[in-house]
Amino acid sequence: YIEIGILEKLLRVTIPRSLGASPENPLDLSWILKLNLDAENRLRVEKALKRRLLANKNLTVSISEFIPLSFWRWVLHSRHFTSLWIPYTHQILIDSGGALGMRALKDFERRLYRANQDRNVVAHYNTSLIKGIDASLENVRWLQQALGLVKAE
Repeated sequence: YIEIGILEKLLRVTIPRSLGASPENPLDLSWILKLNLDAENRLRVEKALKRRLLANKNLTVSISEFIPLSFWRWVLHSRHFTSLWIPYTHQILIDSGGALGMRALKDFERRLYRANQDRNVVAHYNTSLIKGIDASLENVRWLQQALGLVKAE
């Protein structure tokens, strides 16, 4: 669960940066304008803005800290291959040069979907659905390394 949290944190940083957000400016929302948000994700962004304001951190924390993992999965969906992946989000990967193809996005998307499913199983205490921790950890660590996290021994 902690490893999935680390993965989510990486996505919260790398995706806005790939879309042009300034890492030094937590109030920079320009990256959101590049997304053609559907109604559900527009609500997620609005909710994140409200949560940040209520947390009294509106000047020190990016709203990305308040956006759920499902939003980041939506951004990295293959339906956004030409609109987001090719021009922007492929840059989240360490090997961004080899990431321009649909195969790289589909592989990342599939692995992120599995990580999200594992996260939901743990978060909702559906322990009967846990098949094994080794495959889940291997998947999440693959995603983390693809995003540039150095593997610790």
